[in-house]
Amino acid sequence: MGHGLPEIEAYQLAGDTVISRQISSTAMPKRFSLMAREIWTLQCRLKKMGKRSFRVLTHNRFRAAYDFLLLRAQAGEELEESVQYWTEQQLAEPMLLNKRDKPRANRSRSRRRSRNKKRQD
Repeated sequence: MGHGLPEIEAYQLAGDTVISRQISSTAMPKRFSLMAREIWTLQCRLKKMGKRSFRVLTHNRFRAAYDFLLLRAQAGEELEESVQYWTEQQLAEPMLLNKRDKPRANRSRSRRRSRNKKRQD
């Protein structure tokens, strides 16, 4: 993919290039550009299939990365094997997907509250 770069670095470079071009013509908040870079980088992990790949299913951006993989396949890239694999994995591992969708506790709020309580005392 890249000029002798490891695959993950090539994906990161390609994502950075595309996003930089977009940002030059359209205002994009950093929180969205960081998310787009993360989804782009996950494409490399979606190409790997096997026992260790199950962790990808629990990634917060898995579904967005999967949808991007589908779009790439529809655009003509030869990704049918990866698309089929990840489609089957989502059907086979619904418990992992439910785990991913649960909101995380916001630790910073609890810390902030405890600090404010100490100040009031």
